[in-house]
Amino acid sequence: MSNEEFVDLGKLRIVIDKFLIMISEHNEKFSNKKIMEKYNYIMDQLDMPNIGLIKDSYFKLIDTFLDVLEEKQGLLLAYSKNINELIDRIARDNENINYFLRFKNSQMMPIYWKIDENKYEGNSELKKQLDTLKSCLSEQSKKRLYLMFQQYYENHEFKNFSDYSDCIKDTLIIGYLCDINFTEARIENLVMSIGYAGTYGNIGYDYMGIRTIKNVFGLVQNVEFIEEILTRIASKLTYRREITVEQINAIISTANIDKGLKKKYEFIYITAQIIDGFFKRAVYKLLPKNFEIDNDDDIEFMSIVNLPKLLSLNNDEYSFEVSGYEEGLDEKDVNFIQKNKPDHKKKLFSIREINERQFQIRWEHDVKTFSYNNLNNLGEFFQENLKREFEDLWIGGESGLKLIYFWFGKHKMLENMALRFSDKYHVVYQNKQWRIEQNPNELDSVLYVEKQDKVKMINAIVGKNGAGKTTLLDSLKYYFNNQSDENIFGEFFILYEDGDHLTLTHNFDPNEVSFIRANGEPLRIMPLSEKNAGILSNTRILSYTSFLELSSFVGNEHDREVQGNHEDLSTHNDFRILERIKDVLEREGVKRQLVAEDNYKKLTFLSEGEVLNTIITGEIPLPHEVLLHIEFYNVEDSGEMHHVAEIQERIRSKFNGRYFEQMVKKGNEETRCDLIYKITIKETEDFSFLYDFVKIESDSYKMICMLDFLGLSSGQSAKLTLFSRLFFESDHKKVRDIRAVVARARSYVKNYKHQEISSLYVNPNQNENLMILLDEGDMYFHPEWQKSFISNVKSLMNYAFAGHEIVKTIQLLITSNSPFIMSDIPIEHTIVLGNEYRIEQTYAQNIHDILKSSFFMHNGTLGEIAQNHIKELIVRLQKEDASEEERHYIRKSINMIGEPMIRFKLESMYKKKFSNLIQTEERIKQLEEELERLKKKEDIQR
Repeated sequence: MSNEEFVDLGKLRIVIDKFLIMISEHNEKFSNKKIMEKYNYIMDQLDMPNIGLIKDSYFKLIDTFLDVLEEKQGLLLAYSKNINELIDRIARDNENINYFLRFKNSQMMPIYWKIDENKYEGNSELKKQLDTLKSCLSEQSKKRLYLMFQQYYENHEFKNFSDYSDCIKDTLIIGYLCDINFTEARIENLVMSIGYAGTYGNIGYDYMGIRTIKNVFGLVQNVEFIEEILTRIASKLTYRREITVEQINAIISTANIDKGLKKKYEFIYITAQIIDGFFKRAVYKLLPKNFEIDNDDDIEFMSIVNLPKLLSLNNDEYSFEVSGYEEGLDEKDVNFIQKNKPDHKKKLFSIREINERQFQIRWEHDVKTFSYNNLNNLGEFFQENLKREFEDLWIGGESGLKLIYFWFGKHKMLENMALRFSDKYHVVYQNKQWRIEQNPNELDSVLYVEKQDKVKMINAIVGKNGAGKTTLLDSLKYYFNNQSDENIFGEFFILYEDGDHLTLTHNFDPNEVSFIRANGEPLRIMPLSEKNAGILSNTRILSYTSFLELSSFVGNEHDREVQGNHEDLSTHNDFRILERIKDVLEREGVKRQLVAEDNYKKLTFLSEGEVLNTIITGEIPLPHEVLLHIEFYNVEDSGEMHHVAEIQERIRSKFNGRYFEQMVKKGNEETRCDLIYKITIKETEDFSFLYDFVKIESDSYKMICMLDFLGLSSGQSAKLTLFSRLFFESDHKKVRDIRAVVARARSYVKNYKHQEISSLYVNPNQNENLMILLDEGDMYFHPEWQKSFISNVKSLMNYAFAGHEIVKTIQLLITSNSPFIMSDIPIEHTIVLGNEYRIEQTYAQNIHDILKSSFFMHNGTLGEIAQNHIKELIVRLQKEDASEEERHYIRKSINMIGEPMIRFKLESMYKKKFSNLIQTEERIKQLEEELERLKKKEDIQR
């Protein structure tokens, strides 16, 4: 900031102080006109550079001015005239499309600053100040102000996370001032913005969002509006559970509704919604045979509705209901009712909220307490109790989903795509009928025989560059994403096995197209339902791509892909997150978070290296060196510095002679001390020590450990990044034990505020089925690593998820340009893009034979330069005349060629063309050898 700007701000502060004295005096020394002129001048300075440095003066200004307006009727009338004329003037300015911002920045900015500074939480001050402003607005001004707001958001582009907080503030404040009901588009904007609300440490979320909700939702008194917002937000709760629970809690606790209604909403939108996925799946899978549903509509609702709807929805044979709402009971009962026995109402279980973090479920004598932050045992709890409830009629079967066949009409460049994932069934379309026939020669039962393995299917997608491999993976994310809008899908159908059931989902007109099984066996058909049902229920998608793409990404399509049941694990997605953040400081903080979390994942994976090296072919890539940066916070020089000495001794005793230490003391508001180590790595056990050190010491002391890994090649780095990120998606003990450390680092590295550090880390995998999409995951690998790539990924997933209580099946879809990948996957499980290619059986095929197929080498197996060189040699050998220089060139070129058959052919052509010269050269060579022999003989005789 320049000296002139500093002086200007200082003068403005003095002007504000004088104005506060002016309006506080009780005599009539200053006219209302004079006061309004001075007030307008001060508010007009809000666009001054660095105006935020004197926020405190504007806080005093707005608080005092609005209080005085309540006391002085004349000044209130003057201000009312002033603000109505301002709105009229702005609304008539057709040259400025951002007139809503003009109003907000010139009249409301101090109030918005106070919201950002958390000045309104837990009290009615905001409502009181807005009531004063509202009393000054004419009905005409209210309409104009709302129109400004409406038009602004019709054209507004969300670029920064702060835009979402602004949308929450704008929507609720303008709604309160103007007394209006919002349009569907504005409600959608509000729900989207609340969906991005987070706190410090939530990567990919607006860290001020929850605070904003708590400061402004007290303005809302409309119960129906609150219920509408909560219902829409709760639909996402299964996948971003902890953050969404916090969003819902913030709304319920702040909204201006009675306590009884708040308690009811807490149950409906938090406790009930969290168990939605588990209870719904358990009922759907474990319902006894004599209650099995025959009609498609009932199957449809059982697979897609959330728990509050499920518990109140009746059908022809049974229903569920919840009792205890109206009575205001803390414990609610969930009852099961058979329609053929109207007097029979059986209590299945009861739910009681213990506190904001825990709830309890009682099923007869089985009582379990669950945390909102750890629901790994909840699915198993429901399944065991439902099975026992109906054990005499139990039909069970292994749960798990396996893709068989997927067809869609069009997605981007791809049209009429038929994707066969399994050869267990033949699928044929003829005469507007899809016919499904079981294949007696299927290979699944041969390839996947180990029942304990979680990986149940591996598919490859191959095609030339530009054929659409990446686009095809994107289409799977798009269609299988349960947050996608099915209304904009093209025609499609998907066939899959869900446990013992062969199930089909489609969006065809049933009057136009039919589906049958050739043998007459049952086929469960589930048409798509209302929006956001998802084509594949209970399936989570993880994707990873090896390449990076930098773009001026705006976000619409990508946001649709990353929501719901899909998560992008690639570094490519990290860049996309950063590209969306325009604020430099915020972007740097998020970058530090992403790097810190990635290195914790690598450390966790490397610490398990001793075991993983026994199941993964080729050793785990070990970094040559590790940078360990230990940041202590709240360490007083005179008191707790002995902790630093203890840490130094631990490092010294482990890595004696293998480290370099640097100590940095920092003195800010609180004393901070950093230790920086550069450690030479010798064995995997070093990482086991570092893992335990980070986990245990971070819990014991007030410190954060940051790591970096040095000395890795691009291939080693790629392998370590991919494998560590996949491993961290599991529920392995090493992963569970370090989550709290990761969460604390997440919070701390961005803000340097230990008060904001959270001990919670979201474990997102609460689905029974996992689909992993790897886009050229072997890109940087040496052929030796490519050869073992599929085996290693399969072994890693089986090991990492072996004890996972939720995940039952894993399906891998891999795109690749490597023949090694194809040699591990039968052609029946390979999707080949490009109709011009014919590929014979690939499984266990010789790599050279695969390479020589037209798919890989349409014009042979030689490199382009070598091929052109050989063609040139043939032309030279066919010429009638050739100079001596050309002959030597041809001779040297033939000597370079490694392919025996080509070399033999060129040798023959060479000898035929230069036969006379060759004979002469051979005779000269013989004579030279004879002369040399005679010279040696003569030397011996001497």
